[in-house]
Amino acid sequence: MNMPATTEAPLFEACRAIYSDVQRFYDEHPVRIGGEDLGFRVLYSPPLPRPEILFLGFQPGGRLGEALESQRLGHREGWPTFSDYATADWLLARRMRSIWPIDVINRSVGMNAIFFRAPSIKDWNSLPAVVRLAAEEFSARHVAGLIQLLSPRRIVVIGLGTFDRLTHGEALVRGYRKQVLIKEGRLWGRPAYGVVHLSGARIAREDLNTIRSYFASFG
Repeated sequence: MNMPATTEAPLFEACRAIYSDVQRFYDEHPVRIGGEDLGFRVLYSPPLPRPEILFLGFQPGGRLGEALESQRLGHREGWPTFSDYATADWLLARRMRSIWPIDVINRSVGMNAIFFRAPSIKDWNSLPAVVRLAAEEFSARHVAGLIQLLSPRRIVVIGLGTFDRLTHGEALVRGYRKQVLIKEGRLWGRPAYGVVHLSGARIAREDLNTIRSYFASFG
């Protein structure tokens, strides 16, 4: 984890406290998929005050191999030096770089609505309801706290299904086959945009260009 600059120290300390609380919850609750210790992840970038965008996914994906690599990289203890969306080779990160310029990504923050890793939504829903709901409520409380701490200018939710779980919104941009690409709404009192899932959906080049053009209009 980076050492904070003096002006960032209160924000960094608050985020460290959240990491400690997530670890404590994980230790005390059997959030295990198929009995495996898949762990959790909170931030995909350094915490920045007033970020350009708060990118919000559903939850960390991946199976045991990805979980072990994530743990090796220290993701349970803290955040990366640079935004993963700016540097990683996963499909989602590559797609994001094809839509948002690197400088915008580096002025933004990324996290998920649920902190605890699962290979798929189906796997997540296979947890006992009491465990799953406790983990979802715990994550929601801390996501709201992080939003308040960071105060992003706008929120971009990756995945229209996740957007619909979090808020109600209106279709804003459609693709060349008339499917919805972007929805608009509000989350935690801030402008929010739901985008078709950038790694889980088959997206035509024309639609990627449409999404890129829309967000470029923000300047």
